[in-house]
Amino acid sequence: MNSNFQKIFARLEKKGIVIKKNSLRKHRTAGFMSHVYFVDSNRGGLVIHIHTIHREQKRQKIWEKILVIGKLLDSFPELPTASVILSGTVSRNRYFIVQKFLPGKAAGKRVLQKNLFIDEWSVWSKRLEQDIEKRIARVHQIPITGYGWIENRGGIQRGKYKSWSQFL
Repeated sequence: MNSNFQKIFARLEKKGIVIKKNSLRKHRTAGFMSHVYFVDSNRGGLVIHIHTIHREQKRQKIWEKILVIGKLLDSFPELPTASVILSGTVSRNRYFIVQKFLPGKAAGKRVLQKNLFIDEWSVWSKRLEQDIEKRIARVHQIPITGYGWIENRGGIQRGKYKSWSQFL
């Protein structure tokens, strides 16, 4: 097992989450700049994303923002999101996100073809489309103070900026 996973597993153990031996397995597909892994733990299945950090992601500390947004979404049980358990960096140019595994069947995948991302849907229906639209609308109804990337300030999630103009 490489040192990235040793670091991640050690941080999970500090949260009381123990990875079951020999359960680490790579997902059969990978993102454009990331790899996805599955592990079993004493708290159920987990998904680990390991990403290459690019300049803007480093400046924004995207892994911290994903954790804050994940915690916010956890407070809305009607939104079926995979809880973000842990995020951080494992090296100067790699960050990780650990999420709870949500059972189900993927409706499709995004593939790179001729330098363009193409969505390939294996399952599609009007019902699925309406469900996605309903959940996106619900996310946009979540009241947040401020604008731009959400930060955790004193236990409260809020936008860093006072206006969209200031953020942009």
